[in-house]
Amino acid sequence: VWGTGSDVWVAGEGTIMHCRSATPCAVEASGGGALYSIWGSSASNVFAVGASGRILRYNGTSWTQMTSPTGRNLARVAGSGPSDVWAVGDSVLVHFDGTQWTNFPMTEDLMRAASRVPSFQQSTFQLGLWVRGPREAYLGGDNGVILRWDGSEWQQTRDGFFFGRR
Repeated sequence: VWGTGSDVWVAGEGTIMHCRSATPCAVEASGGGALYSIWGSSASNVFAVGASGRILRYNGTSWTQMTSPTGRNLARVAGSGPSDVWAVGDSVLVHFDGTQWTNFPMTEDLMRAASRVPSFQQSTFQLGLWVRGPREAYLGGDNGVILRWDGSEWQQTRDGFFFGRR
C-alpha cells in the first residue's frame, strides 16, 4: 500500500487498486503476475514490483510495463524521487536512475541481508527498504542485518540478531 494526498494504491496478486477520497476503489492494472510492493514520489509517478522481475510504472494516467534487468522476484520498492528508485528481492538489487533500471552488484554485505526463503515460500521475503535521498538509503534483511547506502556503496551497519541473542 502506498498513498499521497487523496490517492492510495494497493498492489497484490497481479492487481493494482487505486482508491480516491469519496469514490469507490477501481482496478487499474491486472494480470501479468504477482506484485509485492508499491511506492511513488507523487500521484503521477508510482512504481510497483513483483514476481519474475516485474516492474510497472504509473504516469498519472495509466500503468506501463518497464524493462527489468532481472527475472528474479522483487519484494520491495522505494526511492527519494523519480530518478532515484531502488527495488530489492530474491538475491537481487536494482536501481532506476530516471532512464533505466540496472542491476546493482551483490556485494558480500548485500548477500548477508539476502532473504533465505525455502523454495516452497518464494513469495515470502524478510526485507525492508527505505530511501531518504540519493546518498542515504537503508535495507533491512534476514536476522536483523541492516545495510546503509552512502551514495557510493552499501555497507552493513550492525550485526543481526537471532532470537534476541547477539
